[in-house]
Amino acid sequence: MSVEHRGLISLVHVSGDVDASTVDHLARAVRHALAASHAVVLDLQHVTFFAAAGVRLLLQTRQSAMKVNTKLHLVGAKSVMRSLELTGLTGEFTVHDTVAEAVATLEPGRA
Repeated sequence: MSVEHRGLISLVHVSGDVDASTVDHLARAVRHALAASHAVVLDLQHVTFFAAAGVRLLLQTRQSAMKVNTKLHLVGAKSVMRSLELTGLTGEFTVHDTVAEAVATLEPGRA
């Protein structure tokens, strides 16, 4: 996992498994990104496994982002999108195919 800042946008790049053993580390990074940015992009393109702990984190992150008026956008892997579909949460998130698309949407004057 890595975090990148582009102006007022924080990009959190995630790879590998998101499960009970990894979600706390990701949650800390996401909390810091929410506190430091006007928008957060969770780049989940390289996630290979997305457990229920990851879905819970997305829901908590969405709620936290709404409280601080921070935009949250996802760039999704098939495993993540499948988890959201199975839980009926697909419509709860703004999802993009690429990081570039998400960033372009969130740039000042376009969001």
